[in-house]
Amino acid sequence: MEGRLALEALLDRCAQITRGPEPMTWHRTLVVRGPGVLPVVLHPAG
Repeated sequence: MEGRLALEALLDRCAQITRGPEPMTWHRTLVVRGPGVLPVVLHPAG
């Protein structure tokens, strides 16, 4: 659970930085798919 809590905290910070239209969308996707997709989520613009 510690890993998940840290992941959610990181995502919350990323959401505040990017200020995307629907941050919870990719937040939920990351939680479901796992940390393997983290690099893609952090750099959606490529």
